[in-house]
Amino acid sequence: METYFASPGRKSGEEIAAQSDRIVNHSVVSAMLKLVSGMLAILNSDRQVVALNDDLADYLGVSDLSAAFGLRPGEAVSCVHAHDMPAGCGTGPFCDSCEAAVAIVTSLQTKKPVTRKCAIETQKNDKTYDLFLQVQAVPVEVEGDTFVILFVQDISASQKWAAMEQVFFHDINNILAGVVSVSNLLLMESSGENRDMVQQLSISSRRITQEVAIQRCLLNSEAHTYSPIWSNISLNEVFSELAATFDTHPAAKGKRLIVPTDVPPIKMKTDFSLLLRVLNNMLVNAFEATDEGGRVVVSYRDVGDELQFSVWNNREIDSSIRQRLFQRNVSTKGGLGRGIGTYSMKLFGEEMLGGKVDYSTSAEEGTQFSLTIDKFRNTSVVSVSPISSR
Repeated sequence: METYFASPGRKSGEEIAAQSDRIVNHSVVSAMLKLVSGMLAILNSDRQVVALNDDLADYLGVSDLSAAFGLRPGEAVSCVHAHDMPAGCGTGPFCDSCEAAVAIVTSLQTKKPVTRKCAIETQKNDKTYDLFLQVQAVPVEVEGDTFVILFVQDISASQKWAAMEQVFFHDINNILAGVVSVSNLLLMESSGENRDMVQQLSISSRRITQEVAIQRCLLNSEAHTYSPIWSNISLNEVFSELAATFDTHPAAKGKRLIVPTDVPPIKMKTDFSLLLRVLNNMLVNAFEATDEGGRVVVSYRDVGDELQFSVWNNREIDSSIRQRLFQRNVSTKGGLGRGIGTYSMKLFGEEMLGGKVDYSTSAEEGTQFSLTIDKFRNTSVVSVSPISSR
């Protein structure tokens, strides 16, 4: 039979049944089918299913496991190209670009495990669906015959969100670039009473642009480069911004924020947005750990060429969370979207600002987070690799 990619030959129903019996009765493979979590299938050397676990059967909507025996992976998931050729999945003109087919064929040829990510268009009940799967093909020898253990993971949802994030950031950056450009033009042409408002608009538009870049940095799981915007900032500007932010912040409702007053005219070179992001996260954590009527205290220490900012509250951090305090996705609070605040303190404060983030906690003294930064930071671009664990 004609093929554009993989071998077209198939085993007969009797041969498939015999192979299935051998696989099911093999102690190691049988245990793997029962114990391994996730979707798993066993293919013969002709890429036909001879066994699968319950997770994969549920995913395929198959109530009787034997109904999938003899099918190839594309046929089992109803790939729109599975029947382009009489020999079925793996033999059509689209199959040499199917990473699942490539992984299976390559593992059979090289006798080595192969992992690929694969986009598959499927059709069920006259509706078309797009799947994005990660497959790992691992060849094994069972009683002299070659089989492939196929591990399948549906990553369609994560791929969809990643694509949506990419489109969102691309579009929002284009819009913000236009806003910044127009505000800069207005600033050059403005005068008198309007100039202060236009200048504030220009500053705010640039800050929003930077906040979007910071958010993208948090969401990105790959190493990336971020360019801080260094500027001379006074202590008074920092504390005024913090006081204004938490005057109406939900986390601070019914609680008091104590910030330094009458501070000396100390200046530092830093990225204002990143500095505020670190201190804001420290403050949110402190307020969330503080009972109504309690207080959170912000302080600073001027130590030669360094400045240390500190945020204190009276609650001790539970010992069970301390070892993983700065690890991404680890949080003492329930719900999705948690576990970013303390992680980002390290990411922004150390990796980007070049400072040092630390904390102390005890039942007697409460908890104090601190950020120590150079007053005169150089203006280089910082290459950032996300922190996995601290």
